[in-house]
Amino acid sequence: METIRKIRLALSKGMSIREASRKFNKSRKTIRKIIRTEATSFSYHRKKEHYPALEGYREALEALLEAETAVAASKRRTILSLYEELQGKGYAGSYSSVRRYARKWQGNQAPLSTVYIPLSFGKGEAFQFDWSSEEVAIDGVVLRAGVAHFRLCYSRMSFIVAYPLQKMEMVLDAHVRAHDFFGGLCGRGIYDNLKTVVTKIFRGKEREFNARFLECSSHYLFDVEACTPAAGWEKGQVERQVQTLRKGFFLPRLSFESFAALNVYLHDRLIAYAKTKMHPEKRDCSIYAVFEEEREFLRKTALPFDACLAQEVRVSPQCLVSYERNRYSAPCAYANRSVQLRVYAGHIRFYADSHCIAEHTRVFGRDKTICDPLHYLPVLERKPGALRNGLPFREWRLAPGLQTLRDTLEKTKGGDRQLAGILAAIPQYGEDAVNVACELALEAGLTSKDAVLNILCRTTEDIPARDMAPPEHLRLRLAPQANCTGYERLLGGYHA
Repeated sequence: METIRKIRLALSKGMSIREASRKFNKSRKTIRKIIRTEATSFSYHRKKEHYPALEGYREALEALLEAETAVAASKRRTILSLYEELQGKGYAGSYSSVRRYARKWQGNQAPLSTVYIPLSFGKGEAFQFDWSSEEVAIDGVVLRAGVAHFRLCYSRMSFIVAYPLQKMEMVLDAHVRAHDFFGGLCGRGIYDNLKTVVTKIFRGKEREFNARFLECSSHYLFDVEACTPAAGWEKGQVERQVQTLRKGFFLPRLSFESFAALNVYLHDRLIAYAKTKMHPEKRDCSIYAVFEEEREFLRKTALPFDACLAQEVRVSPQCLVSYERNRYSAPCAYANRSVQLRVYAGHIRFYADSHCIAEHTRVFGRDKTICDPLHYLPVLERKPGALRNGLPFREWRLAPGLQTLRDTLEKTKGGDRQLAGILAAIPQYGEDAVNVACELALEAGLTSKDAVLNILCRTTEDIPARDMAPPEHLRLRLAPQANCTGYERLLGGYHA
């Protein structure tokens, strides 16, 4: 290129072609080519490559390359290993010939595989969803948390929420939280082929979705669209969001006391991030400003979706129900009976006859037993000895007055039965009222059940009965009149 520049400058100053050829040691044909084309540089491209050493081995090499295309990219062999296999078949040529032929063959097979078409979305048209796995410290324990990512395609507004697991009840709860955060959801949701959402994949875009997830989409009025398998570019915005927020929000490792505190932090960070980050298309507006424009186009639902999975379970004779290798207590009145278990992201509930009979905070370990002592109080009256070794009562943290009375009665004969009778009053009067009665009894030097219950009745106001009007169809149309004439006729006039 430097020689061409000197030749062009020399010719522009009047130097002849013969003189330029002698001075720069170039043929006259080359000098004329420079004048004719006015080119500033020349490059050579081979129009057709020849592989004389590969003659007789091309079909074998192409067969190996075709076999490799059917394998996942992470499991494909290198060209060097293919070259070594060809050598075993008698190939004596160089590696560079094999490499150049393989590169050319691979380029001709799928020339459009890495070409993408830019996407455009309208206000409130679609959102994208995906999971990511992030390392966080919760209450001092380092674990891998599942983070649900939402992305509004028009405004690029993001929402993320962290969970201990990536299960269906977490997916449902994430949609409820996203609806409350955005103030509504778009008319279409774009998802990966999650096992929790997609139960069966058919040809093309046809999918069989989880029935409970379809109930959620029906409640919030959005269509469900699943991407083509291994085609992450169909929801490229949320895929990019996962990488961006992982570096911006989760590094260095976050540490919080609970997932609730972590999600409050993520909520505040997202809003601050959206207010400072400029929109990629509307450079003069922030993401949050464009989100305010899109908010009115989102579909809002007044009532939240019941984000749970329900199943029928049986309560054991020990008033326990097993779920995911943990056991939860239920009221003893439902022992040996079937109840409905509703599993939520952070808690579980038991229902019987459409009424909630028990609720527990969900635990995610294994072989743990969660007992509520109040569930066993009716049985405790009949078996007061369970106060000493019963699992529900061993770590029961009572109010100060109740605990003092318990410590006192444990040292006396028959104290277990006395204490069981006092604790049985908690469901009716409440623990605070029973605790006050125990403190008054201790001040008076009394520890018996009768004394505590007597004080409890005297210090507790009876709840007045409500005046209940009879329903319309039971009301008398003609009110009865106070009239004794009928009775006098029955006597027939013979009376004192």
